[in-house]
Amino acid sequence: MKNKIPPIYLVTIFYILGITAQFHRAYFLFPLTAFLAFFSARKMVWKAFFFLVFLFGFFYTGRRLIALPDASPAVNIKIEGEVRGLPAGGKFILKTSSGSFAVYVKEDVLKKKTAVLPSPGDKVMIEGKILIPDEKRNFSSTDWRSINAVNGISGRIFASKLKIMSSGGGFWQAVFRVRKILEKKMATSFHPSVLAYLMGFIWGDKSGLTSEIMIAFRRTGLMHLLAVSGLHVGLFASVFVVFISFVTGVRRALLISIPFAFFYSFLCGVSPSSVRAAVMFAFLSAGLYSGRRGSLGSGLFAAALIMLIVNPMWLFAVGFKLSFLAAGGIIFFSPVLTKIFKHFMPNFFAESFSIGISCQLFILPALNETFFEISVITPFINIFVLPLAGGIVFSVFLFFIMSLVSAVALTAPVFLFLSRIFASAASFFVTLLGVILKTTSSCPFAMASIGHFPLYVYLAFYAVLFAIISKKRRFIFSSLGIFAASVFYLAASRMQFKVYVPYFGAGDCVFFTSRGKWFQAGTASDVGGNLPEEYKRFVKYHGIKKIEGCFILSPSIYHLGAFDELLKAGLVKKFYLRVGMPMTNEFEHILYAGGGKNIFRDFKDKVVLGGVTFSLSGEAMKAERNGRTAVYSFGEDTNPGPCDVFIGDVYERCKYWVIPQLEKREVVFTLSGKVKKKTAVSLHCQHITT
Repeated sequence: MKNKIPPIYLVTIFYILGITAQFHRAYFLFPLTAFLAFFSARKMVWKAFFFLVFLFGFFYTGRRLIALPDASPAVNIKIEGEVRGLPAGGKFILKTSSGSFAVYVKEDVLKKKTAVLPSPGDKVMIEGKILIPDEKRNFSSTDWRSINAVNGISGRIFASKLKIMSSGGGFWQAVFRVRKILEKKMATSFHPSVLAYLMGFIWGDKSGLTSEIMIAFRRTGLMHLLAVSGLHVGLFASVFVVFISFVTGVRRALLISIPFAFFYSFLCGVSPSSVRAAVMFAFLSAGLYSGRRGSLGSGLFAAALIMLIVNPMWLFAVGFKLSFLAAGGIIFFSPVLTKIFKHFMPNFFAESFSIGISCQLFILPALNETFFEISVITPFINIFVLPLAGGIVFSVFLFFIMSLVSAVALTAPVFLFLSRIFASAASFFVTLLGVILKTTSSCPFAMASIGHFPLYVYLAFYAVLFAIISKKRRFIFSSLGIFAASVFYLAASRMQFKVYVPYFGAGDCVFFTSRGKWFQAGTASDVGGNLPEEYKRFVKYHGIKKIEGCFILSPSIYHLGAFDELLKAGLVKKFYLRVGMPMTNEFEHILYAGGGKNIFRDFKDKVVLGGVTFSLSGEAMKAERNGRTAVYSFGEDTNPGPCDVFIGDVYERCKYWVIPQLEKREVVFTLSGKVKKKTAVSLHCQHITT
């Protein structure tokens, strides 16, 4: 094979392409895959084999998919089913005749003395509200329907009543009982504040952590500590290797510890990161037992292939992507950086920096498209945090063993004393980690919001990383050229004159952008009169730091809360108030409160901002640039003349007209050059059969 690429790499890649083509209905991948298969191998047999792997991924995924039910508002429901997986934090999966549902038991139900969460396999009866999410309406919206599809659930049920009809059994019941025993040991040995951290570190259960702590983890980029990964599985298995090696020797101990690694993954609810780590540990242990060290890269790709055969939808889960991208960065990219850093810093710091930076670089696109912001201090914090995290996990695992042995051993007091020592060590490490977390998360420069990027920018970005790994100058320079061209094209597109009509605004809020600057007409508000979360997500999605001008054209009392929030947030640079607009007492109070900030301007004559000329025409606002005109109507008295886009009603003297209240999705118009219209679309909504 050309370039000596291991076959497992190519098999996994072509299988992933097949899954992607099926889930996204991306049929253009058929000729592209045929082209790649032709140039991936010299022999025709291998070329045909790789394309067959692609076809297998495509048709196999298709057979495992079923249609999701239609969206519906929250309605009361009474339903029976069987509990699947491990219930945790008041949440569990319910398998019913109508599909699988994620059940969230309300806090007031859990606080009752008689409240008991069901066990795996239990038959239960649920009463509560069922919610089947709608399709994605805005480009910046969280696509909950597709998230449900990936997780194999049809919807969510918020239970107000829970009744266990009969008890279950089997393997998952045994796993659940073991975890409950261990959790009980933890609850009696750790302070509640420490216990909340440990539940996240050991099991990946974040339900006990407050929103402030979760924000601190996100701002510092340490969310990976709350996802069971190679660090956890490796330390868990190594504890057993140490004890077993006294009897069988190290090589056999490695082989015997493989089931324990998978059992720990089951205890964590079979999360993608824990399964990936367990499979990789199995490959490496088997290789060491047979005398062949094997390749970490091959183990990573083999783990991905096995997991995606079990469940193809894992490919689109955020946890799966972050886990494999982080591991890929550490395996393939960190050695390159380590060699560079060793020239001017000690080995320990060089390795720590390279691991932190490599991990962050590889997961950056996935993180940015999930949260629209990234932590810039993670590589520096990892130097101090990773050893602490290892100490926490190792101490807790030893605590488990000593606690369990003390219950049956003749020298119980000795093992009980040792368990307390390890519990104290874990508590100390957690306290120290909490101090670091609180201190660093408060840094004003901890997070950087860069907004959404198109797919071609991310592909060019990864091309640069892979070229650096290849160490071939020709590839490095060509990939850098492609990346520079993609960034230049993106910058040029952001300079264009565009109009955004978001679905959440329902016509009361329209955005304009030109030369990289943003402007807003009206203010969107939710049913409570406040800025909706969709508005805030829109701002993050586009990386908006400042709105140069917000045009207030009507004093609707329903938007006062949102208007007040905009003032307090300091997001808007200047407010332009239409002259002659009737003012209510509430509206005048808000203007008076913000009057000292010098951010209010009268809007009567033409205003030029970012190369766009804004003007009034009756009860309509015109936005003009380079011969293109967009009109936003906020009343019935409108006659702006010929235009390219008219927003608010039917208007015959334009190329496109939009009635936002009747639109089902966000609409975007590009008015630079040829006028183009683009509408937000949701992914093809399906989910894996169970």
